[in-house]
Amino acid sequence: MLSPKRTRFRKQHRGRMKG
Repeated sequence: MLSPKRTRFRKQHRGRMKG
């Protein structure tokens, strides 16, 4: 879905949404 450049961003987002 998102580019590999935004992969690091998705990881942070997941921690905030799930965590």
